[in-house]
This record gives sequence, structure tokens and C-alpha cells, in this order.
Amino acid sequence: MRNLIDNAIRHTGAQAHIWLEVGPGPAFSVSDDGANQPVGERMAGKPSAPRIGLGLKIVSRIAEIHSGRMEIEKPKSGGMMVRLSFPC
Repeated sequence: MRNLIDNAIRHTGAQAHIWLEVGPGPAFSVSDDGANQPVGERMAGKPSAPRIGLGLKIVSRIAEIHSGRMEIEKPKSGGMMVRLSFPC
């Protein structure tokens, strides 16, 4: 979770907002309304998937090891939301 919060802080401007959400179930998300520009390889080798950096790739892999998953959403209005969820 720390990596996700650090990314949100690092990739948003001074006027941006960051939100943390817990639940439902064993899940949490970190969202912001900044002008994020993640770089790096595309997730799971899918050409249409958003580009992510090494830190997010590590977070994604840790979630997979624990039978969880990471989802990334980039609304057209700007910002980014990263959600981690795990089975009960």
C-alpha cells in the first residue's frame, strides 16, 4: 500500500487530491485526480493495457502470489485508481 500512496504523491501536482478506500471485503484502493503518466512495460503483455512502472509491477506480482489481483483505471477526467483485492 505504501508504494501506491508514494506513487500517488509523486505523480500528482500540489493541487491534486488523493483518496484511500478500504473494502468491501479484503480490498483497498488508492485514487488521485492528478496528471499521472505511468511508464514501463504494459501489464501482462497486453498491448491495450495501461503502461505501469516497476513498483506497480511488483505490487501486481505480490497480489498474484496471494491469489489477489490489481486493477488500474484511468478516468478520462484525469488521475488514476489502483485497486487491490484478495479472496476471502
